[in-house]
Amino acid sequence: MTSNRYQRQIGLVNQVGLESLCLHLTGDLDMIISTLAQINQMGACQLSSGGSVSIDVDPKSSLIGLMHSWQLPTKKPTKWSDVVETLGPTHGLSRSAPSKHNHIHFRTRENWDQNPSSNLQLTVWNGRAVISDFELIFDSPVQRKSTLIDAPIEVAACAVALQQILLQKGLIRSKTVSDRWLSLSACVENVSPEDAVDLFSSELGPITATNLPDNSGSLLRIRVPLDQTSPELLRLLDHSCLDSETLIPEGWLSLSPIPVSVVDGVVFDDSPHLPSYLESAAVVVLGAGGLGSWAAPLFAQGVKLENLQLTLIDGDDSVDEHNLNRQVLYTEDDIGLPKATQAASRMHNLFGSNPKILGIQSRLESNHVHEMEITDELKTISLESLFEYNINQDSNDEKIKSALDGMELGLACLDNMNSRTLFNRACIIRESRFVNAGSQAFEGIVEIFDSNVCMVCRYGEDAARSREIISCQEVGTRPVASIVTTTAWTGAMQSALALLILAEDRELINGDWHHSLVFNKGNVQPKSVVRLPFVNGECIGHV
Repeated sequence: MTSNRYQRQIGLVNQVGLESLCLHLTGDLDMIISTLAQINQMGACQLSSGGSVSIDVDPKSSLIGLMHSWQLPTKKPTKWSDVVETLGPTHGLSRSAPSKHNHIHFRTRENWDQNPSSNLQLTVWNGRAVISDFELIFDSPVQRKSTLIDAPIEVAACAVALQQILLQKGLIRSKTVSDRWLSLSACVENVSPEDAVDLFSSELGPITATNLPDNSGSLLRIRVPLDQTSPELLRLLDHSCLDSETLIPEGWLSLSPIPVSVVDGVVFDDSPHLPSYLESAAVVVLGAGGLGSWAAPLFAQGVKLENLQLTLIDGDDSVDEHNLNRQVLYTEDDIGLPKATQAASRMHNLFGSNPKILGIQSRLESNHVHEMEITDELKTISLESLFEYNINQDSNDEKIKSALDGMELGLACLDNMNSRTLFNRACIIRESRFVNAGSQAFEGIVEIFDSNVCMVCRYGEDAARSREIISCQEVGTRPVASIVTTTAWTGAMQSALALLILAEDRELINGDWHHSLVFNKGNVQPKSVVRLPFVNGECIGHV
């Protein structure tokens, strides 16, 4: 049986067409590597399906010091030949392009050369990014410098470039299928559904039963677990794709929270200058799945590592195979192991022992955020003391409380609105910054909440308190369709906005930039973060 790695995306794209894509990548090697990592995650450009990736890079080219090599499923590659050895059998990676291909050229501070033969150009400089179908000209010479958001902006830009290819090639499904599965069904005569679920059992899992149409018996159904399901059978469900379209009808699109304008092919950039890194940061990342696995390491790359404190909190007890199409910190070796601890371990391998990185496998609970009290006219009794045994059996409680008390910023990267709201309260109580993000299918949003906005006044009481788990796990209340282009953009942009708001708080930057962005099939636009019109009062009273 072959892999179910792409289970969460086969309802979004024509996977067969994706696998047969031929792409040619030129320009900056670092951005080529980030793009190749996303290509590999979503299973595109497969030699076995007639697809390929061609990259004109000398096999001896060094990867030492590059920002994005950690995103590849190659253990500590030091030269390009290491990548070819690992991914060449899947994607080709020849130096010459096939006769029919789409050509993406990457232009950055390290490689500023143009390539007029390319179909798409990604130009990234000083924290800015533009995708275009022509060569950009600047109104004044560009002084190219490193900034604290280079790593996340480059990842986000690569995601948009690949999204443009999906749109151009007509590979996006007209309707999203969020999940699919196989069921074992059985017809049982003269037995009611209530009796049937007691009479029958299956090692596959629980049984559901309904009446037959003529009420003569019961129809039993058992969902076959994904790891026992043939992916070829799941792909037999087919439906139409959208017509070919483009993200850049005007020929260009700005991709960064730092705004620029392009007039008649000329770039005008009067936006603020950015520092190269933050001297220190203390951050809590709630959720180590799709968004957290991108946001956490990309945030770390914008901070002086010896002064970084980063805590990952996630209750998932295992990495699943179908997480690997978009959750970049994990490999097949991590399947079956807890996400939070595996993510922290991987980040230690990437960044060494200098940063203080902690992974905690736990849900965020109300007792972590604040101590509630019961008061009568005689005395005050802490609920924590009433339930001391139950609370103390979780050895992670004090670690979570300590991380929350020490954080200056929280990244909400999880699949549960109620937990987001609880985390939002923790940030409000501690006067910490809160950066919210969410994604599913081809939609993503990243937003910084100021002191006048909270989860309740932003989304309403019912939505903010919802306990429905919109999950990337097979057992989620409502599984969602997911693909790396959306997930990588959202997690990367979340880390970029987090770095920018901390820099602004420290008066390291000034000027206008976007505090919220949305991603709609790759189209990136700013968005206002405002209250619902009928919500009044202070946020601390809402959450």
